Amino acid sequence: MLADAVTSAAFDPAELQREIEVVCEEIKRSQDSPTRKLSRELFAAAFSRHPYGKPVIGTEASVRGFTRDGILRFYRRWYKPKTRS
Repeated sequence: MLADAVTSAAFDPAELQREIEVVCEEIKRSQDSPTRKLSRELFAAAFSRHPYGKPVIGTEASVRGFTRDGILRFYRRWYKPKTRS
């Protein structure tokens, strides 16, 4: 069901934009938290060459760059069922 929902979804542009705004607000809220800011800076310094150094939720710029086609490309690249040998 999840695969069908992602690959066959209409991704209404207005709805996608609303969800992007929700995530961007979450990012902004986390920037107001001293604990989260320190954690983010610590991970960025400790893992400068590793994905752990990047915020899990992404950056506002990366989230604002989401498109329906980009979401589908990501899904098709990374979400593949395992095949039995």
